[in-house]
Amino acid sequence: MPEYQQPPKSNKISPNSPIHSHFIEFPVPASVLVIVAHADDMDFYCSGLLAKWIKQGTEVNLVVVTSGDKGSNVFGTDPQRLVLTREQEQLASAKIVGIQEVVFLHYPDGELVFANKRNLQSDIVRQIRRFKPEILVTHDPMTRLKRVHSDHRTVGEVVRDAAFPISEICNCYPEQINLEGLETWQAHRLMYFDTDLPNYFVDIQEVLQTKIKAISQHCSQEYIFTGGSASCITNRASKIGAKYGLEAAEEYLVINLVESH
Repeated sequence: MPEYQQPPKSNKISPNSPIHSHFIEFPVPASVLVIVAHADDMDFYCSGLLAKWIKQGTEVNLVVVTSGDKGSNVFGTDPQRLVLTREQEQLASAKIVGIQEVVFLHYPDGELVFANKRNLQSDIVRQIRRFKPEILVTHDPMTRLKRVHSDHRTVGEVVRDAAFPISEICNCYPEQINLEGLETWQAHRLMYFDTDLPNYFVDIQEVLQTKIKAISQHCSQEYIFTGGSASCITNRASKIGAKYGLEAAEEYLVINLVESH
């Protein structure tokens, strides 16, 4: 079982609040597929949880949807060179976390709202059917209380629809079954990170240095973090942890995809 604690009564989350009453727990999964918009999203948002699960035997794979070719503060940066750099950074960080395989889908960065949604959904369904994860982890596309990158929102929406019911329906993208030898698949749960409606949290203090080391591999993105990536990661984890009486934490919205009758 993942470490799980009810928020203490002295916490900022009241035990009488609707949010508190909906916190859940579940067993450590056998397999997880993480689907993110950009190289570094996994490291920033959910590498703590993944590192803990991997230490307990979970197989984790990663899909990065865009090439990250716009991710530079230097005007005129060679996009192809940047893509190669960002992919190498992602492979290095994934190795630190313990990710089994990384798949790059190479969609243009910052332009997913203009992408062919059928092609994008097909590519996502293919990876779900290929890896057959127990849990899918991705961006929350419906956050209301904070700004959201359009690529994050688009990936979250497409993964949501692919997770249920599309990946389970044999007549959706039948060529994947007929020509590629894949099978339909239904994940058990969908987990959203960067959510404003969490119902699950995890203590990441023991893997915080792993998370910091992973994000530090993304040297091309260091300009984003005021004060440095290590400080930013530590402060974010501390801020989330304070809600639950912990030194460092991550939080998620978990949606059950398989109904119990």
